[in-house]
Amino acid sequence: SDLTVLQAEKLAEEVLGPPYSANAKRLAQIAGRSPLVIVAGGRLVAAGKVDLARLTSDTEFRKAVFDRFLDELRLEGPEFPFNPPRPLLDLIAALGPVDVQKEQFLVGAEKFLRAARDQILRTISELAHRGILSRDDGPVRILPDVLSDFILEDCCVGANGASTQFADRVYDVFGPFFFRQLTQNLAELDWRIGPREYGLSLLAGIWRRIEQKFLDSDHYARHKVLEDLLPTAFFQPEGVLRLIEIARSQPAAEVEPTLRGVLKGGKRYALSGAPRLLEATAHNIPFLQRSVDVLWELARHDR
Repeated sequence: SDLTVLQAEKLAEEVLGPPYSANAKRLAQIAGRSPLVIVAGGRLVAAGKVDLARLTSDTEFRKAVFDRFLDELRLEGPEFPFNPPRPLLDLIAALGPVDVQKEQFLVGAEKFLRAARDQILRTISELAHRGILSRDDGPVRILPDVLSDFILEDCCVGANGASTQFADRVYDVFGPFFFRQLTQNLAELDWRIGPREYGLSLLAGIWRRIEQKFLDSDHYARHKVLEDLLPTAFFQPEGVLRLIEIARSQPAAEVEPTLRGVLKGGKRYALSGAPRLLEATAHNIPFLQRSVDVLWELARHDR
């Protein structure tokens, strides 16, 4: 389990030893207070496998530690049916936690990785056996979370700080089936790596596709999209507010005739989850006034 800030720094000091103990706070921060990463990263530094003299920023320090940490895990060899397994880890970092037994995941993974599903599932079992993935009897994720965050960032952002389009490629294949978790993971990454202006260009292409699909959807599909975006709203307020505005002002597609007697509520149903979304977007001060104004307009038209 994660440590407190003080525990993490003390552990880092102990693992680094006197020659490097001045870097204990930096190590504890980049490790996300994970004991595994603190111990592994600290031992790499203490053994001279990470050259601190050449690392001038926390970003470089973090990348050096995690790159070396992944090297030390020796993720290649005949014991992995899908070899090397790093592309599979990249995919799970984007989707996780994900039910890898779901047909939508297996079909998508076969296409995305160009591998057979038995190779994929056996490799997941091997990675779980090594403790890099959680056990595959439930939703699978990379352990610890801070390693998953690093792997996803490494996939999505190039050395020049621009998008690699990896996020777009994953969304093209898995977006229809794993929309909620995928958008949450990508939105958190976009927010974390940016200059805290609440969104870089990492999700620009994906948001265009979400918006077009939203425009073409009926009220019930719109409700589902807004509901799924609740974990994302804090990190991507601009996009979420735009969808709420579309739901308020743009006509929706017609409901299929066979469903008209079952689905009722129309625009009001589509917007029923908007107050919770606006609560999240309002936590970002630049979007507070706009969020409150939209909430006020919704209240005026709700009996």
